[in-house]
Amino acid sequence: NGLAHLKNGGFTIDYLKTHYTFEDDIKITKNSFEFDNVKIYDENKREALANGKVTHNNFGAWAIDITVKNFSNYKILNTNNRDNDLFYGIGYATGSISMVGDVDNIKMVMYLKSNRGTLINIPLTNPEYSSKSSYITFKDKTQKTNKAYQVMLSGLELDMHLDINEDAYIKLIF
Repeated sequence: NGLAHLKNGGFTIDYLKTHYTFEDDIKITKNSFEFDNVKIYDENKREALANGKVTHNNFGAWAIDITVKNFSNYKILNTNNRDNDLFYGIGYATGSISMVGDVDNIKMVMYLKSNRGTLINIPLTNPEYSSKSSYITFKDKTQKTNKAYQVMLSGLELDMHLDINEDAYIKLIF
């Protein structure tokens, strides 16, 4: 048990190809790493606050309970067409994200508003993949709907509340 000061800390979310850095104190217990209001910076030095803990059982059975909040114009996506064949691009957003669960079954809840500089590409050219994009729908934002779409992603449950506004470009590639 104790406190560790991490200097020049960093991590990359491989699926999103985004890199973040931080420097702060982390509480270490027998079965967890805990942090409170840790400032995490994207590659453009924009700040977010992270709270939560990562738990384990003798360095096995890993689980997370993390909230990242108070970010504005934060880089959340940096992929190209070789990284992901369903969607790719650059994404900047304002909002919050929470992640909870064991590492094989994570639930993510996101409240995000798109920011200027966002460009998301959705290729619809390959018939094998175009059927996977049936969850993409467009609606008139003056009409309210509570329609839920289910997409099977093994080990990941997403609850996304997205405000994709005129600052973002979504390119459908036929």
